[in-house]
Amino acid sequence: MKIKGEAIGSPSEQVVVFTRGDRDIVIKARPLLKEDYDLFDKMVPEPKPGTIRKPNQKPVLDFESKGYLAKLEKYAEKRTSWMMIRSLSATPDIEWEQVDMSDPATWHLYEKELTDSGFSMLERGRIMEIIITACGLDSEKIEEATQAFLATQDQAQEE
Repeated sequence: MKIKGEAIGSPSEQVVVFTRGDRDIVIKARPLLKEDYDLFDKMVPEPKPGTIRKPNQKPVLDFESKGYLAKLEKYAEKRTSWMMIRSLSATPDIEWEQVDMSDPATWHLYEKELTDSGFSMLERGRIMEIIITACGLDSEKIEEATQAFLATQDQAQEE
């Protein structure tokens, strides 16, 4: 797809730099694309609801089952952790000590590793912020861009 003859492109990589004494710690976050989520889906299939069977009625999917909802919550947690660590793979030479990209059971440990590495709560928040921005999920920036666009439309109509 193109708009006005130009390819859309993906959101841009984001960078944050933290100073530690006389050295800089550079953290990069990249946007996740369809192939990133395809890989996730191969590793962690989305849970399927069970069915409710009642006499003389067709079976219906049970989206309210506590078991299904618990599985769905775990799935969402893994997807969020995947997004975080996959996005941070843009950081040159990043080495996880507890997180294993091929083992979904370890993905949630990224938070502990960031903490154990010495990043403060505010620094960890800033890292999450650049991931959200890189992945195009920053609603504030989307709203700013929308308002700026609408303002140019208003100006164009006044001229």
